Amino acid sequence: GMDHVTLYDYMDLDVRVVWGQLHQGVASQVEPDVAAGVELLREEHDLGFLPWVAKVGGSTLENDPAYQRNPLLYSVYQAGQWDTQNIVETLMTSEVIAYASAPRLKIEGPTDNVDVDYGEPGRPAYVPPGHDLSPLSPPGLDESLAAIADRIGARIGKSTVPRVLQTGDFPSSTPFATLNLATQAGVKALAPYKELAELALADVFTHMLYWIDYTGEPLVAYGQGRDDAGSVYTIHPGDFDVENLFLDVELTADVPTDRMARINAAALAVRELGYSRARALEQIGESDPQMILAQARAEDLEQTHFEVFKQRLLAEAERGQLEDLIDARLQAALKAQPRESTVSGQEFNPALGGSPPAMAAPETSANKKKQRPPESIET
Repeated sequence: GMDHVTLYDYMDLDVRVVWGQLHQGVASQVEPDVAAGVELLREEHDLGFLPWVAKVGGSTLENDPAYQRNPLLYSVYQAGQWDTQNIVETLMTSEVIAYASAPRLKIEGPTDNVDVDYGEPGRPAYVPPGHDLSPLSPPGLDESLAAIADRIGARIGKSTVPRVLQTGDFPSSTPFATLNLATQAGVKALAPYKELAELALADVFTHMLYWIDYTGEPLVAYGQGRDDAGSVYTIHPGDFDVENLFLDVELTADVPTDRMARINAAALAVRELGYSRARALEQIGESDPQMILAQARAEDLEQTHFEVFKQRLLAEAERGQLEDLIDARLQAALKAQPRESTVSGQEFNPALGGSPPAMAAPETSANKKKQRPPESIET
């Protein structure tokens, strides 16, 4: 009759043991018994750590282990709130369906010869003498059932995920401070489960480093975000001490109503109190403040180089314009001076002999740069 087997896989820091235990029926819950089972595997491993991550929440104030775990739906299950709400909603819906075809008219008289025409809208009803026809109001919804259903739903929302986080349905005239406070209060209700997820992620990332140290091979990752697309990140086995690891994970809610307030508070702390910029970026919610600071420094350096290059171009342009202005005014002044055509008051005649008067050197750009402009020229 033993037609099913349950496998048990146990592991500690030194040995891994796997055995199977026969039992009858699929739903049988049998306690592990090594003596009654069949051992399939027993081997030592040299990992030095447990390659499993298991995190459970709750409280150790309860003596019974059955009540020490408090998952998200724990109160709903223990109090039977879901079953109660299901019954109430079923009764309320069934009542509406049962009364959907209720009579709408009441006829009073000795006979039933009242002709009611439901053809076109507005047609009259023909009532014989001695008869009375009066309308009946449709049965309304049972307000007590609706109130109980709403109350149970509100209790479930308070003990699980608040309704403000599910729908965000607020009146149009709700102040910003009220909206922000309600959102923050709703996020606080998920704090125990958020902390449990943070602890589990921290253990997962720690085990990743354990495996890097055990295999001796580096871990390579590639940036896929908006700011680090194409970047390569590498963790080598020698980059950390496996005996002294402490990882802290923080899950921050991306709430638009709170982000601007955090940015303003961080900027004020940096400006007024000398707060660390890296820590301020962490408070805002940035996961890699050092990368952001490095990008800011690179942008400042690039802007500085651009400003220096621009000032150099402007200086060279101003010098070139000044030289062109000096050359133009010097040329104009030289053209305005009359050329000497006589020597000692006598006109030069090649037939009479003698030497011609000294002539000015031809005007070239090299000579013009060597000559000084007249003092009357404004430079």
